[in-house]
Amino acid sequence: MSSKKNESVEQPSPPSERASFDHYIKPKNNRFMSLLSDTKKYRELYTTKEAGISFFLSSFTLLLLMIIYSGENWIDEIFYLDKLLSFLDTFLLTIIAGLFTLLGLSIASFALLTGSIDQKFLSIIEHDGKAYTFMSLIFNFYFTSFIIGISLTMSIFNFLLLNIPLDFSLVSFIGLTFINSYLVFFSIIYSIMLLGTSIRMLLFKFHKIKSQK
Repeated sequence: MSSKKNESVEQPSPPSERASFDHYIKPKNNRFMSLLSDTKKYRELYTTKEAGISFFLSSFTLLLLMIIYSGENWIDEIFYLDKLLSFLDTFLLTIIAGLFTLLGLSIASFALLTGSIDQKFLSIIEHDGKAYTFMSLIFNFYFTSFIIGISLTMSIFNFLLLNIPLDFSLVSFIGLTFINSYLVFFSIIYSIMLLGTSIRMLLFKFHKIKSQK
């Protein structure tokens, strides 16, 4: 009984442990990996509706590519490789350009949002012990930029692979195509969901300021 009691004292719940911004002023607590662990945002990669939609779209994209660019004999794995690789080469360039734009918009949106938050509002949040809730909302933009960065890096990596003379591997093609597609779709959908985060931030700010009047 005593060991369980000590464990509960040593590991307080995140909201009570991080109710003040003083917790996040420490460098070890405001790094990406620390915030990712605190907010558990990584779970959204596989537990949210955005993840489900991304999984469906990635599976559909992979199936469509195999149907369009495969020969009639699936057992012998006859692929029209020249046509397939040429299409993917052009398509990846388009994706890379789009992800650069999306990353820029995400960073710009975060800058605008944080620029609209004044010291008075932060003081109100800290007074109410809602620093953890606020940081969880703000971290959505950081997390989105990270996922876009991973998608961009993998797209560039796959583009380079396409231009290196290597033997075609069906397993590698399926794996890399699915992962790349999943990350790209998740980046796009999650970025759109940031509009909802912005609305929640606006309402959160309005409610807190109004409650102080």
